[in-house]
Amino acid sequence: MDKDVRVEIERKLAASREELILDLGQTVTKGAIRPDARRKGLEIYENLRGKLQAAICTNQQLRALHDTVGDGKKALLVAALADLVSGLVVGISPITVAVLMVKDGLEVYCRKLWENGDG
Repeated sequence: MDKDVRVEIERKLAASREELILDLGQTVTKGAIRPDARRKGLEIYENLRGKLQAAICTNQQLRALHDTVGDGKKALLVAALADLVSGLVVGISPITVAVLMVKDGLEVYCRKLWENGDG
């Protein structure tokens, strides 16, 4: 993994969920006040969660990585997820989206598909 990417991932892993949501919102609402940026960030994240679920949760390599990576190596999982997301979204930081998904828990996000054997 590229050193600059790793640094960016580690920085975002250390950020709060609120900071990451604001980061997403400010990406598309430059100069917006905090409540507007937060609202937009939540809207973007929720929309992406719905649109990306099948692509993320049915990816066997990502699931295998999730199942083998411990807390100390979350950056690897984020990098793999960001790589997948980057091919599916434009204009939004795939690292921010990936960190949010990892922090929220891929096992929760993908539970239904994984329990049905689809992922």
